[in-house]
Amino acid sequence: MNRQDKLAREAIARRLPSDFLKPRPIEALWCLPLFSLAALGTLLILLCHLSWPVLLIISMLLGNLYASFFFLGHYIVHGANTQSKVLQRLLGFVCFAPLGMSPHLWKVWHHTMHHPLTNWPGRDPDNFGDLIHQKLRPIPNLFIPGNKRLLPTLVFLLFFFTGHVLSVLFIYSRGKHFSRLNKKKAYGETIAIALLALSLALLSGKLALFTVLIPWLVANAIGVSYTVTQHLLLPLSRCTASLEASMSVRVPRWMDLLHFYNSHHVEHHLFPEASMKALRQIRSVLNGTPNFKCPPMARALLGVWLTPRFHDGDFLVDHKTGERVSFWAINDFLNGKELVRDPLAVSHTILKYEITHS
Repeated sequence: MNRQDKLAREAIARRLPSDFLKPRPIEALWCLPLFSLAALGTLLILLCHLSWPVLLIISMLLGNLYASFFFLGHYIVHGANTQSKVLQRLLGFVCFAPLGMSPHLWKVWHHTMHHPLTNWPGRDPDNFGDLIHQKLRPIPNLFIPGNKRLLPTLVFLLFFFTGHVLSVLFIYSRGKHFSRLNKKKAYGETIAIALLALSLALLSGKLALFTVLIPWLVANAIGVSYTVTQHLLLPLSRCTASLEASMSVRVPRWMDLLHFYNSHHVEHHLFPEASMKALRQIRSVLNGTPNFKCPPMARALLGVWLTPRFHDGDFLVDHKTGERVSFWAINDFLNGKELVRDPLAVSHTILKYEITHS
């Protein structure tokens, strides 16, 4: 953990009860009603001969449940609720399965790469990198959202979460930074998840649209809606201080309850071991801190839709047109102002690449 985060943790801890980071096993019990509701919803679809509008509503509610599974599993695997590695892995597997996530892969990727190297250029897998990276290792245009491009943004929203999981498993994990990954274990868990999904699809027949596909798309959309607001509107830097490299969002109270306070992201990065109760306490301290970024979620999502995805120093740059938006302008936008685009039509990064490779 970097020095800035240590100082921030100490300052926050001084204002909270001494036991605020104590694990809360009671929060893990949310697994029981979540799993029961998911089973009930699936059985209603399979057995009750419902009309398609009712089936659609139930399948979308299932998708929301699966997103909630993931958010709850995230805390469990971080040790916020139980210190038992067996329980963490077992509950993590069940919570992560609807999104195709191996809990072992997640633990290596998220705990040892993303948290200590948040928005670190070339090291954190959870951003698009700079434009030179796109030139040398192209990402298909269909998977690059933002800058008012409708189809890529929809594809990204509906498929990216599981798609990124698979890209990390099969592509990013080849790098030396994933040396702690036991690929046999990660592949084994991923295959087991795939077989479970295939079995449910075969059992469902035509109803697989409602038991598998629509819930998976909805869960992806909810998961992606949170992840894109947490880091993609912030600059890349080797300064991985949580207050600089992460962003929280504000959502209605009912949504925080439904999604287990996943909106409290800076709080989580400062205290990865924090329970949901502790996250609320940490936010109460952070509110009013000058460099604590916590815009409304709708505003942050709109910012992602309006801006390009590749980094160029203090700018986000479009990979096709070279259009740029500065992080100062983005910060002003998140605080309620209009988004001002850089007047230069061509990015410095494009010019540098063309000069270097001419």
